[in-house]
Amino acid sequence: MASPAPALRAARIGEYDVVCSLAVGGMAEVLLARASGPAGFERLVVIKRILPHLASERAFREMFLDEARVVARIRHPNVVPVHKLGEDDGSLYLVMDYIHGETLSSVIRRLSRDDAVMPPALAAYVIAEAAAGLHAAHELTRPDGSPAELVHRDIAPANLLVGFNGSIQLLDFGIALSRDRITKTEAGLLKGRYAYMAPEQSRGEPLDRRADVFSLGVVLFELSTGRRLFHRANPILSMKAVSEAQVPDPRSVVDGYPRALSAVVLRALARDREDRFATAAEMRDALIAAQRAIAPAMVGDVALAALMRERLPERLAEKDHFLTAVREGDVTAATVPRAEVDEDVEPATVALATEEEVAPARSRRRGWIALSLLPLAAAAAAGAYVFLGASWSPGTSAEPVEAEPVEAGPVEAEPVEAGPVEAEPALHQLTLRSDPPGATVDVAGLDEVLTTPAILDLPESSEPVRIRYSLDGHAPTERLVVIRGDREVDVRLEPQATAPDEAVEEASGPPSARRRRRRRVAPSSATGAPAGTGGGDTRSFEMW
Repeated sequence: MASPAPALRAARIGEYDVVCSLAVGGMAEVLLARASGPAGFERLVVIKRILPHLASERAFREMFLDEARVVARIRHPNVVPVHKLGEDDGSLYLVMDYIHGETLSSVIRRLSRDDAVMPPALAAYVIAEAAAGLHAAHELTRPDGSPAELVHRDIAPANLLVGFNGSIQLLDFGIALSRDRITKTEAGLLKGRYAYMAPEQSRGEPLDRRADVFSLGVVLFELSTGRRLFHRANPILSMKAVSEAQVPDPRSVVDGYPRALSAVVLRALARDREDRFATAAEMRDALIAAQRAIAPAMVGDVALAALMRERLPERLAEKDHFLTAVREGDVTAATVPRAEVDEDVEPATVALATEEEVAPARSRRRGWIALSLLPLAAAAAAGAYVFLGASWSPGTSAEPVEAEPVEAGPVEAEPVEAGPVEAEPALHQLTLRSDPPGATVDVAGLDEVLTTPAILDLPESSEPVRIRYSLDGHAPTERLVVIRGDREVDVRLEPQATAPDEAVEEASGPPSARRRRRRRVAPSSATGAPAGTGGGDTRSFEMW
């Protein structure tokens, strides 16, 4: 269901007259305002203001100031500029340019609604422009000239603006990570959109710019195939897909997908950050080269503006009408555009499988990815898009793939002996996290040591399951958990002044043992009476 139109606001912030509210988030509200001057001068701006009830909270003020310090120093055509940081009636606010356009997520949803896919050369252009802005942010330096080591951490279609003039701009550095932040992110605290996170980000590990490169690769996959990659029914499943699902070659998803663009996608989405593009600039260069291989004539902002006018004509008319009303001072609730378009449209998700799900021995198990397999061939055929006289259809390509002949022959089926089928016990999802992350977890009845954060399936139990957390330099901690429905267990590990005992060191194990893999624990081995505590251990017990 589409969201209602933003509300009107009669207010003034500094020298700006507020026209209406565009959006409200957890920490700030986004307002459309107008700056007026002599001789009829007028300019529309967007004001991001900390919410009134949080204005006096030190933590939120410092987070807001962190964002201001970051974005105010970035000057690039592909980054929404911030012109001013101010304070009005105790509330901090940022003043930014108003962009006459839509978020990339709106564009993707509209294409999905029309069973269309953005032409590959144009998709390469969009992400190349985004990469240029991202690289400028990554190259930000501190006043002394040292690298700020900025990581955006929230690259997603919702944070890329597509102007009706064909411009591409990156926004929202509210959770960006840099050396200049006043507020420090707690160890293991995840920030960002789960379906676009890099694997190391979902694990709570230290990040560098290559995490943003991965996220931009996810956006490229979605934009150029019309399929979401890691989107799942809930954040836990999205994180599972990011960490373990096998990323398919886009050419296996869309017929006729250009080989050159596929190579860029797969390199950006390498699970090991060492195998990705080292910088966003390097990814941009590869995208430009792929674009030239796909379309000899350069595709740029003119082509993108034409697509915006063709695919979103009523949205363009709606916003033009609104801007006219703003200039004439006749804004009503009916003229304020909705925040997004086609909010009821959910782009399809590509079918992925984890290593465990493709194993023959686990073919009957409940899958992590609760999706209906869509007929990709039909969806690809429906995605044909004619653009500026040149037809792009996922079924046509300058690089035909010749199938090898297969000799047909009779297939003799082996006889199957009928017998009773034993129903598998219902499994429940158990999510284990620790602060700090990276602790080894020993679950009673599980023959493998896990590392937090970890997700596993366990059968329902009437007796508590013993879970032991260990981390060098911290006191070991145990929990007793009764498995009845999906559970989440968060444990804070307290620093230990003395060296951990041998039992803890043994539980830590070699790095090869620290794998986040789902295991089923047999009911008979998952439960049992708690074992006695060892001498010298400092343990805390809690029944969940």
